[in-house]
Parts: sequence; structure tokens; C-alpha cells
Amino acid sequence: MFQQVSSFKETAIDGIKRFSEVVTDCVFLMKVVKETDSYSFVYEYMNKQGMVLAQLTSRDIGRTIRQSNMSGQAQYIYI
Repeated sequence: MFQQVSSFKETAIDGIKRFSEVVTDCVFLMKVVKETDSYSFVYEYMNKQGMVLAQLTSRDIGRTIRQSNMSGQAQYIYI
């Protein structure tokens, strides 16, 4: 399974990023990070439309949803 995900990442991520620059939908690529008793989601990429809708900036790349959003919004996203 890991090999399939790794292969997907290497061959498709750049294509997804290029595609997301021309679509009007929001595109978010997230990395899942296992913590002690839960998981967190880290922004790896978002297109311009995603930044506008989520009210985020390029500074939020590399931050978790909880770090980048107000606590009420983050809680809603995690539900």
C-alpha cells in the first residue's frame, strides 16, 4: 500500500498542482500526521481559490488545520 501511495505522489502531485491552477474549484492537498492518539492534517498545497475560500495564505502551508483556523472552524472541519 505504501508503495502505491509513494508512486502516486511522485507521478501525480505536480500534475494535480498544475491542474488546480486552471480550475475554479478549491484544491487542498493535505498530509496526514499520526499523533499519539489521533491524527492531524497539514496543508501541503492549496490553490488560489482554496486560499480565498478558506481565508488562508501561503504562510499556512506546513501548518495543521488547527494551527491555521480559529478553534471553532477547526473543530467543525474535524467533525
